[in-house]
Amino acid sequence: MDSELNSRLRQRLADACVADARGNRLKLGSDATAIIGRVADSEPLFQTERVVAESHPQHVIRGLAALALVTGVRRCLLAVRADWTSATRMLRRMAAGTSVEVIAVSASCPRDVATISVDIAQSMGKTPAQAGLLRPVLFGAQVLVDVAAAVDERPLPRRTVSVAGAVRNPAILQVPLGTGISDLVAACGGSPNPGWVAFHNGVLAGERVGGDFHVDLQTHGIVILPREHPLVVASTTPLSDHLRRTASACVGCRICTDVCPVALCGGELAPHHLVQRIARGGAFANNANDTNSTLHTMTCTQCGVCTVACPSALDPARIIAAMAESLRKQGVEYLAPQTWRAVADRAGRQLSMQRLEAMLGLSAYSLAGWTGPARSVIPQRIVVALDSPAGRRRPAVHLGQAIGVGERILLSDPAAGDVDIRSQVAGRVVEIDRDESVTIRVS
Repeated sequence: MDSELNSRLRQRLADACVADARGNRLKLGSDATAIIGRVADSEPLFQTERVVAESHPQHVIRGLAALALVTGVRRCLLAVRADWTSATRMLRRMAAGTSVEVIAVSASCPRDVATISVDIAQSMGKTPAQAGLLRPVLFGAQVLVDVAAAVDERPLPRRTVSVAGAVRNPAILQVPLGTGISDLVAACGGSPNPGWVAFHNGVLAGERVGGDFHVDLQTHGIVILPREHPLVVASTTPLSDHLRRTASACVGCRICTDVCPVALCGGELAPHHLVQRIARGGAFANNANDTNSTLHTMTCTQCGVCTVACPSALDPARIIAAMAESLRKQGVEYLAPQTWRAVADRAGRQLSMQRLEAMLGLSAYSLAGWTGPARSVIPQRIVVALDSPAGRRRPAVHLGQAIGVGERILLSDPAAGDVDIRSQVAGRVVEIDRDESVTIRVS
């Protein structure tokens, strides 16, 4: 690829503040063997990536192709949920004549880079190594659409957000960054349950958030639940209680390991060994060759499937996540080799989205038959938080300043891995809290 063109494309991505699904600056290394785009949400109740793809199929393909140009990677794959037939048809039509291969993958959880790579390889009758998928990078549909906008020098589109659960009219909304959670609920007709509780980005890998939460670069969905729902109650249980319950109630049945996506892709993570070891106060080993080593907790994708499957209603996912976080705080680093290979009975052990919804007590809120387009919602004001996954941003505006679409309102630390924030609405700055956020009244 022409180095000048490569430089221009990279600069456009930086100027437009394109971030990955975690809200961090895109990493565009050249050591990847393939680039995989994803149209397959990882959480029950969400249809975000399907709606993004059906609304902007040409931009999904264009964004994926642009990333291939920038990185010099020749292999472009787009993984689409097999049951999303309309999206699949649109994307295959748009990909005709391009280097992008559209491949159907199962409607199961999670949809991380390892599980999708194994799915793709299995559809070809190969191992990931044989399919050239040992060092792939994965980008969700929203990121691909953002990339296409940056390459074309258009403003980044507003966020597409699934709002599901205990709301009167569940929907997929297109909203600007900084939209409040109360505005999302109100746009869906409110909730029939006073004192509802919200989970940002799902009930499995997401987190419970307060009423002051606002849409950020990471947001792809919100689940609203009644405060008496078992998932809400479980979210308030202290980790110490989980450890005590696990020490007394875990029988080592290994069901958590049997459904673990990392284990099903040939990884060394064995939740049933680790939760017993940790809950009973056993010292952890730093030997990566030890199959019981807590170092393997650092390969956990935090998908939460092990907790859903536990017949004793324990929470191995939370215990494993706590140990992994403890190791990271100690400065421990562990990068597992990408020797992915599906175990023999992987297909029979995977949990479908429909099954997960039933096991989580969410079937009544399912969006499985939802086919409407995304609905645009513009709130009266937006609030953009200074905190980011990589650190802390600083205001780039002053009180009373008029703001146009695309103008920078927050600046990132040059040494951090995050991006600046640009406004997706026109308005005026009405409040600057240098400890918390910037508030803009929408025109």
